[in-house]
Amino acid sequence: MAVWSLGCVLLVLPALSCASGIRWCTISDQERNKCTAMAKAFSDAGIGPGLQCVSDTSVIGCARYGELRLTMRKMF
Repeated sequence: MAVWSLGCVLLVLPALSCASGIRWCTISDQERNKCTAMAKAFSDAGIGPGLQCVSDTSVIGCARYGELRLTMRKMF
């Protein structure tokens, strides 16, 4: 539950800054499936910005990919 709460916070904050879209980096099939379901639910409910799920093999890979940096920049 804490992960979903954190995810919602990270998705809402960029929306407040009028971001055009959010990339969410996942490192497992289970995470990717959850992200895809969340992206569909948000889209169906008209919640924006849009969510794009991307994958890597590790948290380090996601950080290198730029997802962590982009999220932190939008938060602060």
